[in-house]
Amino acid sequence: MEILHHVCCAAVVAYARSTTLAAEHAPLIPDGADSDELTAALAPLDVRWLEQLGFRASYDELVQTSAWPVPLGMSPHELALFGADCGMLSERPESGDIFLQRSFRGKDYIHARLEMTVNGYGCLDEHTVYDETATIEGDTDHRGLLGRGDTCTLNRRLSPTRAGNRSSHRSGHN
Repeated sequence: MEILHHVCCAAVVAYARSTTLAAEHAPLIPDGADSDELTAALAPLDVRWLEQLGFRASYDELVQTSAWPVPLGMSPHELALFGADCGMLSERPESGDIFLQRSFRGKDYIHARLEMTVNGYGCLDEHTVYDETATIEGDTDHRGLLGRGDTCTLNRRLSPTRAGNRSSHRSGHN
């Protein structure tokens, strides 16, 4: 698993639980952002939704800027590359992480979601361990199928020994 640790906070989780249609809460550029980057609006819906949550949760009204550390407009795969370059990737998730899901067929990362809680771990067999997590995901449905347009809270078993999924994190931030 690749996880961006601790880039989101409790305010993000409270906001995210109130959403249903990801597109209604995932503008091309996060509210309050001033981006001259031409590619900023190219992020897929799941990443735009996370950008909006993270950017607004890190926004300081007094100085009219956000401390959100992740550049705008990335794909899930670009988020993984960014996390690797910054030393932010981890195999084990923590609450507040951005989880990056890898394709079953290739090595590209195809989906990003917010880890709300990590509720435990287990073993499927002697070679496969997993973490029990509760996630909030944009551009999915109640079954966790990608590209469905909703925002859903799901329970997931995430395994670093299967499919090479990763989490990304920022040490020392909650």
